[in-house]
Amino acid sequence: MPSIADRLAALRRQRFVGRQAELNLFQDHINGPEFPVAVWHIVGPGGIGKTTLLLQLAQVARTAGLSTCLIDGRNIPATPAGFLEALRQQFAGAADPLQFLRSHNERIVLFIDTFEQLRPLDGWLREQFLPECPATMLTVVAGRQPPTLPWRTDTGWQALLHQVNLRNFSPAESAHYLTQNSLPDGRIKAIQAMTHGFPLALSLVVAQHQLEPE
Repeated sequence: MPSIADRLAALRRQRFVGRQAELNLFQDHINGPEFPVAVWHIVGPGGIGKTTLLLQLAQVARTAGLSTCLIDGRNIPATPAGFLEALRQQFAGAADPLQFLRSHNERIVLFIDTFEQLRPLDGWLREQFLPECPATMLTVVAGRQPPTLPWRTDTGWQALLHQVNLRNFSPAESAHYLTQNSLPDGRIKAIQAMTHGFPLALSLVVAQHQLEPE
């Protein structure tokens, strides 16, 4: 019997709009015999849809048969101990998360949301944690700031880091989102002009319409 989580995942998948280039590239990256990079870094301001994309990528990974793990920077201490404890909880209490990852026979994708809350861990992740992880793990980070300079100047990480800069929806994507949520055709152009395709602004317009439909 499907769970509520299954229904939520199905609805998110059905109602997801845009980001097709990012989805296609992620699918290509996980379909190959090995991950071409070690880290995806999704960058964008608050309200641009980073978390929504992250959840969709996690669903894509699970559908492809990969194991997934999700950590939200808002919910853990920004310390190595706090990060490792969050992994222990994800890995059913594994005493040593790194050893668990190294002994894990399947490929796994680690998703880290709200990474700006974990900026104190930036150097530790880059210099200690990630280098000790197996090449069968892909890490997908989402945050408001781009990768720090050491990520972008290290010759190794330059090749193993893929940065994704999220933009506003295109006019076609905005129209699709509004139509999907039953906004009248006659209002779409005005809403597009007002919101400039910013996802959070569009979602607020939809929420207001659902409360007070015309």
